[in-house]
Amino acid sequence: MRRPNVQQAPELLGLCPAVRRRSRLKKVRSLRRATLALFVTITVLVNHSINAFETDPTLKRSLIESHQYQLEQLSLQPELRSLIVRPMTQEHMRFVLAEDQTWPIDHQEQQKRLPQKLSAQLKYLVNDPQFRFSEILLTDWFGGLISSYPGSTDFWQGDETKFIKPFMTQERYVSEAQWDQSSNTYSFHMAIPIESNGQIIGVLIGGIDVTSENLNELSLSDLLKLNIQTK
Repeated sequence: MRRPNVQQAPELLGLCPAVRRRSRLKKVRSLRRATLALFVTITVLVNHSINAFETDPTLKRSLIESHQYQLEQLSLQPELRSLIVRPMTQEHMRFVLAEDQTWPIDHQEQQKRLPQKLSAQLKYLVNDPQFRFSEILLTDWFGGLISSYPGSTDFWQGDETKFIKPFMTQERYVSEAQWDQSSNTYSFHMAIPIESNGQIIGVLIGGIDVTSENLNELSLSDLLKLNIQTK
């Protein structure tokens, strides 16, 4: 018996126009259901989130106090202070700016360039469920990165407000909460200057995650990036 030609009998392979249309229709309906489910989920999250900074003004103050203590204790550690000492020279400034130009995006590659032992300490604090640290960064006097976890988009922090303010005022700085691209969280930063013999030798910066209290402030693209953890 002669075998049927595929081109003459596409229905034998399920490739007739009607089948293709039904297949496309199923895919479109499936995509619509998935999109609707995602939209409903986000809507529920937003509608049930309360901007606690507006309803409870003591929350931010409480977060600042508890996390400032941890940063201050960390800043007093001899190991950290020994790492932070950098020469106040133009040569060091050129090194920092050059390092910033070749700073990798990948966090694991970043960690290879930074002191591992200190990074492990920062990782422990960020992952500790009793705190809300989204990130911790340590810089030298010029804003060059000494250590960080989980990572930073820039090696040079010297042009960032969270570095400039505490360095210039020699006082603690607390920012407003906003979306942070480095940690993919809605957070505010607290930074404390580190002093030695009357000079600022570095700045310790902590990001405080307040995503769950500010879901209604996020754009759809930011909501899709979230990896919310309940702490």
